[in-house]
This record gives sequence, C-alpha cells and structure tokens, in this order.
Amino acid sequence: MFAYYGLQINVPNLGGNPFVNFFILSAVEVPGLICSWYFMEKHGRRWSSVSFLILTGSSCLLVAIVPEGIPYVAIVCSLIGKFGASAAFMAVYQQSSELYPTTIRSIGMGMSGTFAGVANIIVPYVVFLAVIAKYIPFLIIGLINLLAGLSAILLPETLNEILPQTIQDAEKFGKEQKCFSCNSRRMSSDSFQEEQSPKLLNDCEKDTYAA
Repeated sequence: MFAYYGLQINVPNLGGNPFVNFFILSAVEVPGLICSWYFMEKHGRRWSSVSFLILTGSSCLLVAIVPEGIPYVAIVCSLIGKFGASAAFMAVYQQSSELYPTTIRSIGMGMSGTFAGVANIIVPYVVFLAVIAKYIPFLIIGLINLLAGLSAILLPETLNEILPQTIQDAEKFGKEQKCFSCNSRRMSSDSFQEEQSPKLLNDCEKDTYAA
C-alpha cells in the first residue's frame, strides 16, 4: 500500500508530462494484477508476495543510486515499481485473508486495513521530501518494501492448505512447512474432503454433546 500510493503521488517528481506519466502508471496495474494471479496459483502466495515486494523495493532503490542526469530512469523504474506494488498488493491481500482464522478473519482484515490507511497518511510527507532531493522518496519507499519482502519469507504458505478455523488452528498452521518451501502442488477434491471430514465430524460431535 505504501509503495502503491507513494509511486502514484510521486508523479510530479518524475519529469516529463505528468498526465502521460500518471496514465501509464495507472495502466501498468492491469498486467501487474494478471501476473500476480498467475504466480499465486502457480508458485503460492508467500513467494509471490516476497518476489513482488523485493522487485518494487529494488526498482525504487535503483532510482536513488543512478545519477539524476540519465533520462527516463526514474520513469522506467517507477513503472516497474508500480507493476510490482500492484502485484504485491493483490498477493498480500489474498495471503492475509487466508492466514487469519475464520473466527477473527473480518476483524483481522479490518485491523490490517486500518494500519495500512494510517501508513498512507505518511505518504504525502515522504513525497514532499523531494524538495530536498528527488531520490529521497524512492529511497524510503524502496527500503520499506525490501524490509517487507524479507519479512514475508517468515510467513507460512497458504496455497492448497486447509485454512485455520480457530485461533488454536492458526497457532499450529504452517509449523510443518520449511522456511524456503514452495507449495505448488494441487490438492484434489477427494483428498481435501478426506482431510476435512474428520475435523468436521469432531466439530459436529462436540456441538451435539453441547446441546
């Protein structure tokens, strides 16, 4: 979210025609979302989030490293960064909804959106730092995204996994996974039902005894 809005608001600092820059930065979201969907289904949510966050951070840091005299570097890197930010936003949103257990999913997603909104309040002030040096907004956005991408490695993969229903399930979720595993397998409907059936039966028995 921080890079998504930051790169869009930073259009006046790119040089060239601001209307054209704004349009292409908006249009690049479409291929970003399509690629995000493909990679999430092919390679999982975790590595999609990590890859796109690091792509966004690296492209922004490249602007801070390359001298300002080289033309179109900021525009091209902003396009790559917005592509990665759009893809990362979709992957992170999907993964977040699958990580929260069913009992608190709406609360968890609401709190996540609240904190993201608070972070977005800072974005205009970060962009305004370009009056000091034009690379400062890119530097801050790049570092934040690199840190987020590296932190996302620690999250469990949710693709083709039975999602947690309770807080207790969420505490155990992903403990069997390796840190650098990539879950790209497909679970058949029969195997999914077989794994779900014992849990559903136990829940029904508990409800029956409670009644």
